[in-house]
Amino acid sequence: PAPFAGTSNQDGIFTLASSPHCIVIGAGAAGLSAAVALTRARVHVTVVEANSRIGGRICQHVGWPGWGPIDLGAEYIHGSNTTLFRLAKQNNWRLSPCVYSYEELHPDGSPAAAQRDQIYHHGRLLSMNESVTCPDLEKAIQVRDEIASLSCGDHRPLKSDSGDALSKYLLENGVSEGTSAIFQAIVTQELAVPMNYCSIYEVCRHFSDWTAGTDNYRIQGSYAVLVDYFMRQMRGVSVELNWRVTRIEYQNGTRISCMTEFPYTEVANCSTASRVVITNQNGATMDADCVIVTVPHSILRDGDIEFIPSLPDAKIQAANNICLEPAFKIVCRFRKVFWPHDFGIIACSDGFVSHIHQDCRYEKHEGIASGMAVDKSSRQLMSDDMSELNGCFLLSGFQTADLAATKEKLSDEEMTLGFLDQLNKMVTFEVDGIFTKTPASDNFMESIVKRWSTEPFIRGSYSGPSLGSSECDYHNLAKPVAGCLFFAGEATCIEMPATVEAALTTGERAAKQVLKKMQK
Repeated sequence: PAPFAGTSNQDGIFTLASSPHCIVIGAGAAGLSAAVALTRARVHVTVVEANSRIGGRICQHVGWPGWGPIDLGAEYIHGSNTTLFRLAKQNNWRLSPCVYSYEELHPDGSPAAAQRDQIYHHGRLLSMNESVTCPDLEKAIQVRDEIASLSCGDHRPLKSDSGDALSKYLLENGVSEGTSAIFQAIVTQELAVPMNYCSIYEVCRHFSDWTAGTDNYRIQGSYAVLVDYFMRQMRGVSVELNWRVTRIEYQNGTRISCMTEFPYTEVANCSTASRVVITNQNGATMDADCVIVTVPHSILRDGDIEFIPSLPDAKIQAANNICLEPAFKIVCRFRKVFWPHDFGIIACSDGFVSHIHQDCRYEKHEGIASGMAVDKSSRQLMSDDMSELNGCFLLSGFQTADLAATKEKLSDEEMTLGFLDQLNKMVTFEVDGIFTKTPASDNFMESIVKRWSTEPFIRGSYSGPSLGSSECDYHNLAKPVAGCLFFAGEATCIEMPATVEAALTTGERAAKQVLKKMQK
């Protein structure tokens, strides 16, 4: 018989008649998603978070005049075939498509053509369709497409062992240093893995399993909109900040194996602990019927939480196999736009950062500037008086993996100077008929730097396709343990890891597992 009574509606969603207790560890996107799903099913939920804020890798800077929250972590919705995109549409959140020149828009503000990627290489700013004029770029695109084709159908070269490094694959294909630098900028920097530590097999799987689509969007108002939405749905839920879990006791003395089958939407019958007890850094305890663990896999890797009994070896090994490399983002505010309008999302084969994008906010509503200058209403303001918009122009730089690790020890001032120097070299700006060589420095106002590897409860960017990792590791990280411990987070997602979408869907998956367990 089921330990908790309840009913299912016409959509098969189970609602409990009584109110069992589930603790969610971590208040990032996965934890909030799980908490909302459980709350709707009338489960008593407590969320505990080690940090002094909610959001995890969703984090904003607030305080620049004329601006709303500025994303310092997650920033884009990757693809329209996603739960996150549908959630945004259902709630009428304003989305800005990431297009690269204002002329590429239909009158309603939608993209008029395929998005145009750009690359800055050896002093030239090129679009991808200009590859015939740049042999290095042409070869890099060719190799990228070859790798994508390897991942199709039965020819997908998945292996359970470490496989070959991507750098070795490039070497065997006669890739030049210039081509390798471009490939690093357009592929491995986005995947957040060093070239010599990137698994060719996992890259192939990444290309093959991606079904979200190629379009990208920003949420006007930043990802704070998503967090605010979750918090409104969680009214009445206790959220304990600065509550760092150091121990989880889920079985009194006897280790129990509870195996499930992918995609883990149901939990197999097995013996379970009567209660799960968690302890924090001050010795305070809580107990619950179930616990959902949504901490970054680096926390499991580094042994910050003692599990009694120990977690299965396969889960710990998976946390070690999947890498979590450094990353930083630097955002600079300028007095005016000194860059061309087609200066969109740019991959850089050399320079201080690997990715650059602009964010110019021409539209104001409710007293807060918001959105990009690419939607319909913003375009209409392009020709209006912009004298009041002084300082409403941003350029952001982003870098990951080994390239980021070499710069993270620099001071904020040194990192800002490095980014400005890169921008000065990329752009020529004319003022009153005179060309300046330092347009970025001349128009610079202020900056903010975010180093993700120094966040004590995160310690890196997002999961990447590293040597030694495989699809099995994502499976093992996702597996419930003993029928009372459940796991969520971007690194537990097989199809779309490293995204907010992955965090949301795995949080919902863990909530469904908890409800299924409570029905048994």
